[in-house]
Amino acid sequence: MLARIAPFVSPYAYPAVVAGIDFGALAARLDTALRRHGARRQPAPLDVTLRYGGLRAIASFVVESDTIARATVSHLRVSPVLAGVAMVVHPRPALDAPLLVCDIMVPPTAFARAFIDACGPGITRASFGARFREPLAALVDGADGLRRAPVPAWIAPLSGGAGARLRARRGDGEAIARVLVAYVERYLDALATAEPARDPAANAAAATAVRGAVRAHGPASRHLTRAFGADFAARYLDLLWGA
Repeated sequence: MLARIAPFVSPYAYPAVVAGIDFGALAARLDTALRRHGARRQPAPLDVTLRYGGLRAIASFVVESDTIARATVSHLRVSPVLAGVAMVVHPRPALDAPLLVCDIMVPPTAFARAFIDACGPGITRASFGARFREPLAALVDGADGLRRAPVPAWIAPLSGGAGARLRARRGDGEAIARVLVAYVERYLDALATAEPARDPAANAAAATAVRGAVRAHGPASRHLTRAFGADFAARYLDLLWGA
């Protein structure tokens, strides 16, 4: 799957090189983490997972596992305006486990910025704190050298309390990449031991609420529409959010 992504994730594309992030290596590390937890390829439309033209490109891979209904990892490049990697993990509805939502984006200023959170389903379960919130929050709290801010207000009511927005100094983007990969790995470890869902319908409603909040308020739709058009943006967001 990474063979399709590799041509589009050059670490030498401004602004990624100035930020200090090798997006190709980051995609490979996320792929490795998923496969270590039993992920296998999930079929997806090629015209959605791969789109490029001139200075614009987006490439994605999609996987599933015994605990993951769908995980999508994407690399976006609109040179020299924006470069980044985004990831969403949807747990199986039969589990009481939150969605994982994270991304690293580098604007023209080359200050790498990240958003990471576990939100939606399962966050009210008594075991959520010990299984998900505390281990994930420890990573965010221990992110030395990075500026940290709370998650946006529009996602806060759905957040599991272990998320943050992070910012690195120019040239120190790898520090954010390390935190993101560690966060993903710790989430996957917790997901492997998640409890059976007590109320699958409530979990489905919580997942739908997360999807609606991100699509309505997150910047992805705006960036994708501007770069690739409204039709592609809608189809990609359906892939990302499991519609």
